[in-house]
Amino acid sequence: MPRPSLNPISPSAYWGEEKIWSQRANNHNGMFDKKGRVWLAAAVRGIENPAFCRKGSDHPSAKAFPLERSGRQVSMLDPKTMKYSFIDTCFGTHHPQFGYDADDTLWLSGTGPVAGWVNTKLWDETGDAAKAQGWAPFVLDTNGNGKVDEYTEPGAAGARRARTCGSRARALRGDAASDRRLGLVHRQRVRRPARLHALRSQDQARRSSTPFRRKASAFAAATSTRTACSGARARTAA
Repeated sequence: MPRPSLNPISPSAYWGEEKIWSQRANNHNGMFDKKGRVWLAAAVRGIENPAFCRKGSDHPSAKAFPLERSGRQVSMLDPKTMKYSFIDTCFGTHHPQFGYDADDTLWLSGTGPVAGWVNTKLWDETGDAAKAQGWAPFVLDTNGNGKVDEYTEPGAAGARRARTCGSRARALRGDAASDRRLGLVHRQRVRRPARLHALRSQDQARRSSTPFRRKASAFAAATSTRTACSGARARTAA
């Protein structure tokens, strides 16, 4: 089961290029179910996903949002039988957590641009990892209508993303009337760094004045919004 992380990133001062570890499962977190079995976030194969995860698959989740890679999947150990089982997930895994539902759904973090889960009841009945799992892309509902009209597909025009992030900025500020001021400060941040540097170099009296404090507050809000939107775009395009 070859994995890129098997090779040292750089020579060690003590062991050089020697590989001093032997585990390849890359175990992270575990969680007990009501049967006393432990479910683990662990690598059960290489990083490339099987065909049912990818574009062209008839899996319902893959049709909505195909996934090419996952660095860690799911394994399960039954202490009563000491049987170690593997659940090949298309999405990455990190922290498992059981939901309180009839299917004993196992939800997992570390899933990248999607929310991923395993229907453990269905997996117990069928042993079919493909049927028992599902995932859905994260969508930022900027206008609160519960629809995906603001969702940006990978490769979509940047103007649509800009409208989404503009709505996000107004939502974060909670003040639609400040949109023009936010746009001005945002343009200063992107296009006129020298002007911002001059503002930061003002004397302490000017910094403590009310107009300056308002501008600094608007600048901070715009910067955090831009960072949040950039992160959302990166996750969407991943």
